[in-house]
Amino acid sequence: MTDFMFLRSGFDTLELAYQGKVPPTFLDELADAKKRAAETRQAEPITFNGLTVIVEGSGGQGGYAYRVNTGPFGAIWKFRDRPSNNQWDIHVKIRAYALATKGLQAAKSECDEFLKSIGVAFDPMNARVGRADFAFDFLAPNLELNSNEFVSHARTTKADQIDREIHGDRISYLRIGKLPGKQVCIYDKSKAITDKRDIIWEEIFKAKFSELGILAIDKELPKGIWRIELRAGKNQIEKYVKPRRWDVFESNSAEIFQDISRAISWRQQTADSNRSRWPYRSIWTALSNNFSSPERGPAYAVLSDTALSRLRTEHSSGLSSQFRGVLATMAAIDEVSDHALVAFAQKASTKAALEISSSFNWEAESSKRRLRTGLYRD
Repeated sequence: MTDFMFLRSGFDTLELAYQGKVPPTFLDELADAKKRAAETRQAEPITFNGLTVIVEGSGGQGGYAYRVNTGPFGAIWKFRDRPSNNQWDIHVKIRAYALATKGLQAAKSECDEFLKSIGVAFDPMNARVGRADFAFDFLAPNLELNSNEFVSHARTTKADQIDREIHGDRISYLRIGKLPGKQVCIYDKSKAITDKRDIIWEEIFKAKFSELGILAIDKELPKGIWRIELRAGKNQIEKYVKPRRWDVFESNSAEIFQDISRAISWRQQTADSNRSRWPYRSIWTALSNNFSSPERGPAYAVLSDTALSRLRTEHSSGLSSQFRGVLATMAAIDEVSDHALVAFAQKASTKAALEISSSFNWEAESSKRRLRTGLYRD
């Protein structure tokens, strides 16, 4: 591999399970919203104890009845129906955007606050860690991946998944290992951002390049941003965290990922027939050294005001689409005719605004809701 520039590192995925009884009133709200979402084939927003969440029309794998989304900078929650106090009936997957912009501890604290807000009694230190991914981002425009340069322990399963660029045979994605054990994934992040039209990661990297003084915030991202993800499933985590409690995980996370980087490594090919004697790539040495102090210091992204403004526009557009869907469903239920649709929408909006005004101290409430989106400064 040619020269590289380190850009950022930090946790990219965190999955947790909680013990605690969810209030029946919240579950009833979820059940009603899930039914509406299934009928309309569109996720339904609900507000409970001042929290607005989006409820999907189906449950989740593992026997979870409800799946709830708290937004792009939040998390995806799953709840079992009628859970008990001593079972792991609450599951959360913290979204990568939240971890990138807030950091691990702050994102976990937000999950705790969410459960408290809906009335769940629980022990925040006893949250069980089911999966954790750590990402290492770097710039290497001339990188050409070669799967033969990755050396894995004899007990590690190697499963290469290769996507090829249209203009040739250039590998843009490589995965080694298998969950729930350990896994390494390296891929062309520039390509992923373009293919998925991922405005959030685009702005995160623009902010980073602007901070480094090598790119104006209004310019296009350079090609050649790559990501290495070290993924730890529950079996890998249990090697170092027993039990898989949150407090034990915090103290031992470095060892979890250092072990992955030793079991699966990126080497510089030589004439030696024994691949285990090949020297480490410089990028792999840098990655391994990163785990001596994971996420200490500024390990999370800070978005510029320009980026936040652009993301707020996108977020507002998405909410407008949801609002139109809700109004359309209400009008259809009330059998509103086409010529009466505008008057119905005006009346419904005015009624909702009056109810909001009478239910909240709106100045304080609007401030809280803005901050929850993650798109405004504290």
